[in-house]
Amino acid sequence: MIAIIFHPSFPNRGIYLLIQSALLALFFSCSNSHVRQESYTHEILLSQDKYIHLDDYTTQSTEYLQIVEQNDSVFLAFINAYDNSITIHYLESGEFHKKIYFDKEGSNGVGKLYAFCFADSSIYLYNQWVRKLFVSDLNAKLRKAIDIDLTRFSSDNMFPPTLFPLTLSPINKIGEEIILTGFSLSANENKNETEENMPTTAVYNLENDKIILCNGFPSIYHKGYWGADLNYRVVRYCIDSQNKIVLSYAVDEDIYVLDSLGGAKKAYYAGSKEQTEKIKPIDNDRSSVNITRENVYSFYMENFIYGGILYDKYNQVFYRICSMPTYNYSKESRIIEKKLHVIILDEQFNKIGESTLPDAPYLILSYFVSPEGLHIQVDSEDDDVMAFKTFKIKRI
Repeated sequence: MIAIIFHPSFPNRGIYLLIQSALLALFFSCSNSHVRQESYTHEILLSQDKYIHLDDYTTQSTEYLQIVEQNDSVFLAFINAYDNSITIHYLESGEFHKKIYFDKEGSNGVGKLYAFCFADSSIYLYNQWVRKLFVSDLNAKLRKAIDIDLTRFSSDNMFPPTLFPLTLSPINKIGEEIILTGFSLSANENKNETEENMPTTAVYNLENDKIILCNGFPSIYHKGYWGADLNYRVVRYCIDSQNKIVLSYAVDEDIYVLDSLGGAKKAYYAGSKEQTEKIKPIDNDRSSVNITRENVYSFYMENFIYGGILYDKYNQVFYRICSMPTYNYSKESRIIEKKLHVIILDEQFNKIGESTLPDAPYLILSYFVSPEGLHIQVDSEDDDVMAFKTFKIKRI
């Protein structure tokens, strides 16, 4: 089961509940879905749990985590809001390695930490409230603060996103391009939306100081009312070994693949055999104003939802995480529980397996891939431990 637990420091419960990742399509051509032959040759099986051992000043709840590889070591790095640090642990042992503390204010201040990326002996951080990309060295000494103000793109027919990178829609650096993802915070869906006028992604070029907006939602999002809710208004993405960008949308059976930041966009069928019917909008009328928050919540719980997509470079496969419908839920609960299902794709985006995961209090916003397998965070009863269920891929 999925367990999404609201972190008290997060600015909006709805956002924390239902957001995550994206990439590129403003001026890219899109082909019809490429349906591939399915041959189920692989599955994922539960392996040994992974535990990260925490001190008294580090909480198990984090809004952002990433794998960092250095030399022959693999580390888990995550934001610890309590002391505004990036906390780093050896993944294999779970033992503490180091903390990188960041000032919130002053000449070296970056504000509250929200998202980060390690690249080229630098740390890139984005603060959505001040709309700045910060670049520091590996000791948190600030090198540069860059304004990422998208309001200048606004017009009567262009609606720039609110940038909010997350674990499953992370900050990434490809060459000199920094990728930042987000979503629209409109209270209602825009009936004039197209794939071109509501981008979800900003690509900032470090060399020429220019920004490109791109990656609007596919056409399925323009054929009805989805509740203007972030259950459906988040794009998740990953980058493979050839820097192809692979996107997953919540209500779309297809995934979308970009050969590069300037490449062609193609759709590949990556739906689940567990999805018994097409995901339909709440209302066919995009101008609907009578949908309540309770309606949107019930719709999310009772439908099949596609979530994050991860690239496993150690086994050359992709994992597309899905949540399955449930009708046994409480609208008053602070924990949302749905069964998790994983679709396995090879590097040519052929489906090669599907597995339903055993029930557990999964934290749907926190999962990653390492040499040890697919790790999904679970709620831990021990405050001194960050716990992850681990799954290994196996040929059938």
